[in-house]
Amino acid sequence: MAVPDCLDTPPIVPQGQSVSNLGPAAPATTHDSTLARATASILCRDAAPSATLASHSLPPLCAPDTTPVPTQSSPRDCPQSMTCGASHATADAVSFAAPLEPPPTQSPAATDQHRPTPHVLETPIPPGFAIDHDFDHVNQHGILRLKPSRAQWEDFPSILAYARSLGVENDGCFKVTIPHGIHDLLPEKEPKTVPANAYKVKQMRRTTYWQVSTVPSDGEFSSADSASQYSGTVNAAFKNLRRLFKTNKNRQMRNVRYRVDVPAWTAKQRREAGVPERSPIHPLKGDKLDLTKAIIPGIHTPYVYESGPSFGATFQIHAEDFRLASLNHLYKGRKIWVVVPATAVHVAEHALGRGEGCSQFMRHRAEFFFPDRLDKMGIPYRLVDQRPGETIVILPDAYHEGFSTGYTIAEAKNYADARWSPESYQPCEESCQLATAIPAAFMRPVAADEPRLDLCAAYGDCKPMLTPHEPKVELKRRLDEFLDDKRHASEQQQGAALAQESSVKRIKV
Repeated sequence: MAVPDCLDTPPIVPQGQSVSNLGPAAPATTHDSTLARATASILCRDAAPSATLASHSLPPLCAPDTTPVPTQSSPRDCPQSMTCGASHATADAVSFAAPLEPPPTQSPAATDQHRPTPHVLETPIPPGFAIDHDFDHVNQHGILRLKPSRAQWEDFPSILAYARSLGVENDGCFKVTIPHGIHDLLPEKEPKTVPANAYKVKQMRRTTYWQVSTVPSDGEFSSADSASQYSGTVNAAFKNLRRLFKTNKNRQMRNVRYRVDVPAWTAKQRREAGVPERSPIHPLKGDKLDLTKAIIPGIHTPYVYESGPSFGATFQIHAEDFRLASLNHLYKGRKIWVVVPATAVHVAEHALGRGEGCSQFMRHRAEFFFPDRLDKMGIPYRLVDQRPGETIVILPDAYHEGFSTGYTIAEAKNYADARWSPESYQPCEESCQLATAIPAAFMRPVAADEPRLDLCAAYGDCKPMLTPHEPKVELKRRLDEFLDDKRHASEQQQGAALAQESSVKRIKV
């Protein structure tokens, strides 16, 4: 997402709730779920490259964390590790599936046959354009970390092109260390109790299948919570998370809280959310989202995500709405990400059991997979260890999930590069139960002199952050009005066509 990332007061909506059911406030679930994200988010995505990529054609999976981490920057050694949200899953349950057989090497399912080919460097890299960079290693694999100057960061299309020239499509992501001066220091924030998600875990099958549901709750968040941070290895963090689930089996985890989709596109909203008034990731040069009919919270504008001081706030595996890229900037704390690159999307979706399901089938299921499960399922992945000051760029079609190791505060939004087109978006089937997708018409190019539909205006600057009902109701009302107008116009056109046809027939008679 980032998914839209707005939840200053926005209602915390249950991940699987439909636009038509946006009634009284309900809890949101995960990094990419939310009211605006649920109402304005596209749960269906036309997923990946058309070329079939067999599992044997991908780099071998990395072994567990038994090999020492390289101390010098070097290109990727072994391509298998792993790493939004914002920015962004949409169901209120997270489950851990049992291992499946490795996927065969046949051609992709029929549902994928119209997917576009992988990205190409459509934005030329300026002559002499070179960015300082290294590789951040986790489990034998290096994730590209760019260290641009301020002038370079202000040319994001060139940043993206440069990263792609270094092969990041095979990773599904890369890091950027934001240059000094792009934003102000993070303001200190007094402890405040606000609506947030709690988690309830249930073991469905012995050692193989977990369901992690989000529960509406309250939590106290303070920037001072980051004083004592988790310092263990990435593998140790996954062991701690598994232990946390087992310890809290069939009950709510006592202290784990996650505050999602906090609106952060105005100065007042950002102050209340506890982030600098200037965003390091919005606006960005070359973003085609600036040219769409609607302005959607969390997609077009930033959302803030904040986890409490306790270890283990998770966000489920998903791919970004509308096949967009996303940026997630971490101000404080530490997040562990798992990223499945788009080059392996066919392998992943076959192993995950997409079949003939819709392109956003994982948003409907909202599952979380530990690395050993992905290994057994034959799904390539990358591990990413995100630290303060780093922005994770998730490329289009890359599945991703993760968790916080303690207090974190981040912001996220989506990005549409020069190659992006809403025409590649494939909606859910009518049989899908999570009818929270917004009309594709919202993402079409806006015509000259045509007014844009600003869904962010429903949040306003005058209302306090803790009034979750009004924004949700307002967004629902505006969505309903838009759809009613479209239906009415369509009915009028059909009526006029029938009348004209009848008139022609009478003349012929």
